[in-house]
Amino acid sequence: MNSSQRRWQTLARNKETKIELTAYDDLFETDQGREDATLSKVRDIPICQIDEFPDHPFKALIDEDMKERVESIKNHGVVTSATVRQKEDARYELISGHRRKKACRT
Repeated sequence: MNSSQRRWQTLARNKETKIELTAYDDLFETDQGREDATLSKVRDIPICQIDEFPDHPFKALIDEDMKERVESIKNHGVVTSATVRQKEDARYELISGHRRKKACRT
């Protein structure tokens, strides 16, 4: 047994010795990443700052279902949040929630 192994055995036997190791993710995370982790993930964003996803394949139509959604939002508000991502120009791009956005504007 080498000296390093003996030292670790001694530390393991001594219950008062506390060894704290840095988590793997903390070793490689940036300061910006740590700061972002403390931010709330659900935010109120003005609808005027949310742009449509380019070439979105589905169109939100004003049909009977949409009319019901509009009434529901008027009565209860938006219950399920939309998903957006921040763009380089500090605006947001809508990923999911196109029908909810249209219902809010109707």
